[in-house]
This record gives sequence, C-alpha cells and structure tokens, in this order.
Amino acid sequence: MPNNGKLLQTKIQMQESGLFKKINNQEVWCRCPFCGDNHENFNIKFVMDDDTPLLYHCWICEEGGLITNKLLKQIGMDNPALPSTINFDKSKSKSIKNHQSISNETFKLSDYYDNELRNEICSKYIYKRIEFSPDIPTMQMFNIIPDIQKYCNDFRINYNKYMNERVWFRMKNGMLAGRLIDDNSNKEPWMKLKPGYVSGITMYTVQKPFDVTQNLTIFLSEGVLDSIGLFNYFNENDSDKNALFISCMGRGYDPVIRSLIVSGLFGKSVSICIMCDADYTNPKYEFAYNQLFSNIKLFTNDIKKDFGYPISDINMVKLK
Repeated sequence: MPNNGKLLQTKIQMQESGLFKKINNQEVWCRCPFCGDNHENFNIKFVMDDDTPLLYHCWICEEGGLITNKLLKQIGMDNPALPSTINFDKSKSKSIKNHQSISNETFKLSDYYDNELRNEICSKYIYKRIEFSPDIPTMQMFNIIPDIQKYCNDFRINYNKYMNERVWFRMKNGMLAGRLIDDNSNKEPWMKLKPGYVSGITMYTVQKPFDVTQNLTIFLSEGVLDSIGLFNYFNENDSDKNALFISCMGRGYDPVIRSLIVSGLFGKSVSICIMCDADYTNPKYEFAYNQLFSNIKLFTNDIKKDFGYPISDINMVKLK
C-alpha cells in the first residue's frame, strides 16, 4: 500500500470518478486536457500498490509529465488531493520500466557516411566552432547527417543543392536542423526540415552512452552546438562522468523535463543542470519537478553568450 495516504486517496478518487476509461492496475485513459482529443488517448500510469507518482502522456499531441491537482481539475475531478511533496523510491516502482522512451531510432546513421568529402566538411565545421575534430564515430554520436542528398532521397524529402551549404543534425523525433557553414553569409543560420513522419517534441541529444544504474547528470541547453560544446568540455575534463547532453532547440526546458519523466529518467540518482544562455537566465519549468530529481541547478557561461565554444571559452558559473 502506498505510504502516502493522499496519493492513495487520489487514486481511489480517480477510479470512482467515472472520468477515466480502460481502468486496470497499471494505467487509465481519458480525454486530453491539452489538445481536446475525446478518444481517450490521454494515458496516466496508475499503480495502486506502490508510491509511483501519476505520470501522463497523450498519444495525439505528445504532451507528457507529472500529474498535478490543477491538471486533474482540468480533466474534471472535484477537489483532488494529491500531496504537495512526493516520497518516491524509483527502484521499487513496478511501472517505470514501461514508460515510453524519448524516441526510437529507426534508421542507420552509418548509411550516410560514404561521401568522404561531406564527412570532411562536417568535421571541419565542428572544429571551426569548438576546436575539436570529431572522427566518424563521434560525428555519428553527434547525430550528424553528412550525405544530406542521400538522406532526402531515402526519406522522400525535396532536395536542392543549397542544402550542402549546411551541416545537418538529426533530432530525436526525426526532424533535421541544418547549420549554415559560412558564418558570414546573409542567409538564415539555421534551416529546419520536418519530414511527414516526425512526431513528438523536438530536442537534440548527443548519443553518448550512459548508465541508468549509476548517478546521472543531465545537461539541458538551448541549441545543438551547446550540447556538443559541453560534451567536448566534459570529455576533456571529466571523461568518466555519467552524463546525458540534451538541447531543447529554443522550445523551453519544461517539455524536455516532462519527456524525461515520462521516459523514466528521474529519481534521486538523477541531477539536472540547466545551462542557460546569457540572455535567458531564468528559465521556466514546473516547481514540482524539483521533487522528482536529486536537484535542478542553473549555470551560465561567463565568458561567452552560450556553451557552443571551445573549452578555453567556457567557464561555468552557478546561478542557483
């Protein structure tokens, strides 16, 4: 039986409310309060006999995160009684392993590395930005697509030769972001390609292996080059650090943190470092998230405007 009486009370109240469909001992379904879908595609992880928090995910609009009293009221519950604090032991949870993964890769990056000229162009651009020359395995870790023409052909995307003016990075949801190689050009620095198969939130990750059984630090930053710069920094200064590097792509940190929670990447062994741009040092996210992680700390770079720079131009300063 859950140790927290209010959590158990809320779960019983949900079962008796008549607002939820397909009730079993693992999950419930209802209309989505975000996108308004009325076909019960809004899923809530629901375990009666442990202290697992109530986590939600909509399969239509891809919203996901931690259920709150405010959200339950939006769904239609009267006076929900979720506790203001959560005492949760992730290791005892029966449902975390079933949470949706952030995204599944359904293609082989290695298929796009046969063009030696494009490989060299992409590697030289990374060096120009952060003074680090990645080899092919590292470029694959960075989710770089060198042969953009082949990629467009494979995924039925309209290709034009101007795409070769950019280095292309693949997001977790399949969207591509292309960074202009010539920093002096008057063209837009970034270009986005959004194929028809893209779904879910847009975020970028460095595919560095990490161990979920050990203490994990998740570095959240704004853009692709921030994550690559931070990876390079810690690869040089603390190569054994168990870390995950994620960029929110200018869409705010809150959706990314919700995605981490839905995927099961939270608990007292997980710390979050939000690496703020110099002009955005007060990011918005739900205060309740602090209860689900070891800590959430904010940092900035007091030498440059962000973290997409060589190691010598990065000095991390804690904000709070």
